[in-house]
Amino acid sequence: MEKAALKKQLKEKAFSRVYLLFGEEPWLVRHYASRIAKEAVVALEEFNLQKFDEEASVDQIAEAVEALPMMSERKCVLVRNYNAEANASQTAKMTELLADPPESCVLVFACTQEIPWKKSAKWRAFQKAVSAVGNAVEFPVRDHAALNRFLTSFAQERGCTVPADVCRYLLELCGTQMTVLENEMEKACAFAGSGEVTRAHCDAVCVSTQEAVAFRMANALTAGEYDTAYHLLDLLLYQREEPVALLAAISSAYVDLYRARAAMDSGRSVLELSVPFEYGKMDFKLKNAECVCRRMELSQLRRCLDALYQADRELKSSRTDNRVILEKTMAKLLLISAKK
Repeated sequence: MEKAALKKQLKEKAFSRVYLLFGEEPWLVRHYASRIAKEAVVALEEFNLQKFDEEASVDQIAEAVEALPMMSERKCVLVRNYNAEANASQTAKMTELLADPPESCVLVFACTQEIPWKKSAKWRAFQKAVSAVGNAVEFPVRDHAALNRFLTSFAQERGCTVPADVCRYLLELCGTQMTVLENEMEKACAFAGSGEVTRAHCDAVCVSTQEAVAFRMANALTAGEYDTAYHLLDLLLYQREEPVALLAAISSAYVDLYRARAAMDSGRSVLELSVPFEYGKMDFKLKNAECVCRRMELSQLRRCLDALYQADRELKSSRTDNRVILEKTMAKLLLISAKK
């Protein structure tokens, strides 16, 4: 079932008996689970809306589903992060419940956790059982146009405006998870007070993802801006980022630069790399890398990757202080960038 079809059901109040909401965007899972519950229950919410978490047994869920609504056409049972990989007894009881759920209840499974569809036959069987009597709705990560609209609308509700270029900047700074973006835009709007939200506002109060800071560090290193690069390293270490993960993020930024430079040297568009390397909605990383990689030759970037590889081996096998290893590696990257 597509999100548009779900929105139509909500508008017409033509509810299915069962919903399974899942996907890479937990904000949307929570949002639509809340909307279904709100629209389905029209009276006496304290009696007709029951919520369970992952600790609930199937017996508890079934008892709530089969109980009649009080002074209302229907009730709603909302189950957050149900575990379809429970024991055989629980699985059998859930299969029995889903075979013929009552018309008087809307049963919603809202799963914000990652679901191992490929590895779990139980999850696939659970989705099939839900789809036989209701709807399974997947919420993938939204594209940049949709996220821009989300941020623009969010800012307007708080008396602010946010230009398209600032929306794009916030996505690069904080990633594409809507929960994170909502929190960071809330802070930016509060800091701005009213009027236009600017990049300066975002820089002042928004928390960058490790990946975004790593790219800014790579940008500074290739430009020879050692003060900025070491300041960003201090920031990440202050935030107690795991050194191996931090180095992996920096290495990933340099891999983007290498790929972009190789594409340019071959006379190809960097965006052609999006499909084979599965950038998907993160293809802005390629566009950013295209701008930065012009400063360096492919041979230099190759030496940078060698230095990062050696640092990774050293972090995982040496007793040398992790900070010393990272600082020494950054010095190597600066020297490589300086030598044409």
